[in-house]
Amino acid sequence: MSWQDYVNNNLLGTGTCTGAAIAGHDGNIWAEGGDIAGRVTQAELTKISNAFNDPSGFQADGVRIGGDRYIYLTSDGTVMRIKKGAGGAIIVKTGQAIILATYNDTIQPGQCSVVVEKLGDYLKSVGY
Repeated sequence: MSWQDYVNNNLLGTGTCTGAAIAGHDGNIWAEGGDIAGRVTQAELTKISNAFNDPSGFQADGVRIGGDRYIYLTSDGTVMRIKKGAGGAIIVKTGQAIILATYNDTIQPGQCSVVVEKLGDYLKSVGY
């Protein structure tokens, strides 16, 4: 399965994510789709990846995705939750990748979170 297939089928195809991207820890985008396609930058993803170790910059300034500012909520070293209005994003860091998925006000955050974390667990189990 290609990285784009994971975005299209395992994230966007579930109806629980409005946008999604999978990237390396260096921010290099492997696949993307939905409402963030072509908008999220390598610099933003690199900053997010690094913030899993120290989120203090996000606590003060928020998180940028596609130039939009999200409010940092929590992270535990593997899963980061951020919010923008009635929507938000879930970000999972695996051994080699970052999975970012956005959701809007018609989707419960928990629904998106379950889907993204499940894909993250799968990628970890196969060495990514």
